[in-house]
Amino acid sequence: VVAVAVIGLTIFAVLSSNKSTPTDETNTNQVVADKEFGVAVGLVEGVVEYAEDAKNWKTLTAETDLTEGDRVRTANDSRAVLLIDDGSAVRMSGSSEVTLTSLNTDSIVVTNNLGEVYNRVTASETREYKVIVDENTYKAKGTAYRTFNREAKKGVEVFQSSVEFVSDKTEVPEGSYYYT
Repeated sequence: VVAVAVIGLTIFAVLSSNKSTPTDETNTNQVVADKEFGVAVGLVEGVVEYAEDAKNWKTLTAETDLTEGDRVRTANDSRAVLLIDDGSAVRMSGSSEVTLTSLNTDSIVVTNNLGEVYNRVTASETREYKVIVDENTYKAKGTAYRTFNREAKKGVEVFQSSVEFVSDKTEVPEGSYYYT
């Protein structure tokens, strides 16, 4: 009986020591995906649509979950509020269109393709928040600003703190505007 127990323990010890463990080579081959924020719809008034490819537009509802690359547009006399998981909000006026260009946890980028877009940004030491209008980029240094992309007016108005006009590093202070 003792001999059977010794043999059993020996077999168990040998099998346990042969279990494979992850090697450095295995760990370096693992791909870690960039983390992205999600976007919920906070408000839809009037006619608001979204598209994943800028071609197949669908009705936007409060139940729609938006992701990086999606576009949203509002009809005349319509508006929408998009809520980013970090607490930031994108408020779109009528006759506006945005692209959720990047929702990376390190860098949120919204492209204002057309119209007026108000951005309420949740402050972060580790994340950038930018809005692109045509070829111009506006980087949030504070928490509240509106961008314009209309034929007669393109630029930014700052309501709280400041915004950097990235092209020439101009800082636009609270209560000011910068039109290109």
